[in-house]
Amino acid sequence: MYEAIKQGYEPYFLHTSFGERTEDKEFECAQALAEGVDATDFLHIETGHLSQIGASSLTDEDMDVADADLESDGISK
Repeated sequence: MYEAIKQGYEPYFLHTSFGERTEDKEFECAQALAEGVDATDFLHIETGHLSQIGASSLTDEDMDVADADLESDGISK
């Protein structure tokens, strides 16, 4: 984003909340970043219905969050 701004592009932000446990903090950080670069626009979309799919520690409080495996090519659940 900073490189794009340096090249003359205007920053537009899109943030989506899908029911993740960290959505409040993520939204707060996205807003702060958008304000920090004087974003042209900031769009927030609620997609909480996606959390009903389940099988992800991002949205299911009954699942433990696994430690990140930085060597893996896969996506953590």
